[in-house]
Amino acid sequence: MDLRKSLIPASVFIIAISVGYYFVFYLPKISQEKSELTMREKCREVGEQAYKADLKQYNVSSLNSPQYGYNKKLRTCIYASGYHNEGNPSAGKSKEGFLPHNCDANWEKWVKDSYTNKEIISIVNFNGPNCEWMASTESIQKFNEDSERLFDNEN
Repeated sequence: MDLRKSLIPASVFIIAISVGYYFVFYLPKISQEKSELTMREKCREVGEQAYKADLKQYNVSSLNSPQYGYNKKLRTCIYASGYHNEGNPSAGKSKEGFLPHNCDANWEKWVKDSYTNKEIISIVNFNGPNCEWMASTESIQKFNEDSERLFDNEN
């Protein structure tokens, strides 16, 4: 009889712990994972719209393959792309004419906020008469590291 008296409270305690774990830890984690999946899908849609807008702005028929993601730290959707104007001297010359006089952007890469289309980080390589500026290997490497960090899902 004593064994039954001690088994009932122990069983109730184990059930209570299990139910508590389910509601306190498991359900919030599942909800957060669903929310992040929804955000990633939304970021892809918003990023594709930003990509199409950049096609028009940068006067090119195609840009680098885009990358879309959600940055937890910035709490926004981000999008990365760029262009290389080899064989297309008008590439990179936006309708607003953002390049300095007599300069061409040889290539450019960026990571932007997909909602605002504002650059978070970017790197550009210019050339042209009286306009020589080459991106250094260190600056290219730093851009690539910063870009990777922005897309890292552990942010």
